[in-house]
Amino acid sequence: DKIRQGPKYDVIVGIAQNGLPTAVEIQKHLYIPMIPLLWSNSTNRKDRNNEFIREAIAENKKILLVDNATSTGKTVKEIRDCYGYMDMATIIHNTQSFSSCQYWATAVDRKTNPIAWNWWWQPSRMTGGSSDPPCFRYSY
Repeated sequence: DKIRQGPKYDVIVGIAQNGLPTAVEIQKHLYIPMIPLLWSNSTNRKDRNNEFIREAIAENKKILLVDNATSTGKTVKEIRDCYGYMDMATIIHNTQSFSSCQYWATAVDRKTNPIAWNWWWQPSRMTGGSSDPPCFRYSY
């Protein structure tokens, strides 16, 4: 609801892989196009020349960048440095992150609450590779 009450966005950019489930959910409510962006600091796979994003920027479209969490802010900073400023939405925002975030469901301070985040779309991280049904939960 907060996103709908804010500025009108033309395009959503979902950061693959973890930001895509959240981006798809937001896209279903806003009825606007979504562009997946491959950007991974862990594998160093970064799409620095996404033609769809470059085109949206050239057309002065209002872009909403979406990820699952802002842990350190490094990913958001790198993408903004590469493509230019975009508003940010996430499920969990680390208040100690050095990148700004306009929309979040939960804010935490990872210095005082160093939780690990487990996501329902990553069952192997939560179940040790078992086929148990995935879920969302915090791990302390």
